[in-house]
Amino acid sequence: APLTFAPLTFAPLTFAPSSFTSNRCNSWCAVGGPSPAAALVAQGCAEIRWLAGKMGAKPETLSGLSGTGDIMLTCFVNLSRNRTVGVRLGSGESLESILGSMTQVAEGVATAGSVMKLARRYKVSLPVLTAVARILEEDLAPRTAVEEIMNLPQVPEV
Repeated sequence: APLTFAPLTFAPLTFAPSSFTSNRCNSWCAVGGPSPAAALVAQGCAEIRWLAGKMGAKPETLSGLSGTGDIMLTCFVNLSRNRTVGVRLGSGESLESILGSMTQVAEGVATAGSVMKLARRYKVSLPVLTAVARILEEDLAPRTAVEEIMNLPQVPEV
């Protein structure tokens, strides 16, 4: 199924193809570097706010330690189990192989499907979170997801 997208709040970014093959490439190379990665995280945070707002969440909850703090840990700290799953998926490993090698639970794997159900229920379009769910379902390659998201039309920030 094609990705469906809500208005995005960042400009499309271009990839530096050499960054995908560089010997100095780290986990950011899977998304084209730190700038596209930051754009994806920012968009993901906006999508969480959109869904949470429709569900009646208080904005201050999302901007505190339990919201933004948790997202930053998940996205930027190597000890995060969810980040580990994402980095390994981005490097080409299968979800089955990754989960089979882990001794702890990466709760985001199971949560992604629940987020999609909530998005449908509350009629919120979540391009980044939808891409994550589709990657976990092995319905979309990580690099393809990033390229599609980064090439969405630019819209004014809200």
